[in-house]
Amino acid sequence: MGGGGGGGGGAGKRRATGLHCRAERHCPPPNPPHRKRGEGNARSVLAIALILACAPAEAAGDKALGEYLSAECTSCHQSSGKQVGGIPAIVGHPAEQFVALMNAYRQRQRDNQVMQAIAARLSSEEIAALAAYYESLKPNP
Repeated sequence: MGGGGGGGGGAGKRRATGLHCRAERHCPPPNPPHRKRGEGNARSVLAIALILACAPAEAAGDKALGEYLSAECTSCHQSSGKQVGGIPAIVGHPAEQFVALMNAYRQRQRDNQVMQAIAARLSSEEIAALAAYYESLKPNP
């Protein structure tokens, strides 16, 4: 009676090749060929660098978000674009400089506790949005 030919022997052969196993999707796929550590990373870094280099600088800043966030800024900085009482005008300020200044406050490289606190709680996306918004405004004469 033994024989054991009711599929047991054939199934074992199929599992050894992996065909049966993958068809039923209960075994992981075979391991990929081994790579040396760091291989392939150079391509990823190059691709990211190319994307960043080709992306326009303004794409990082959402003017609508910047306008929304600007309510806090206008409580001190004049929306007219005029400097009042030692508080600098930010209307019409170049976006790159705006971002650099805010990052300097965030990293406590510029001395102003109020601006350090504000910059610290803004994300990079929010700073870019504010920069795009304020750059797009023209100061009143």
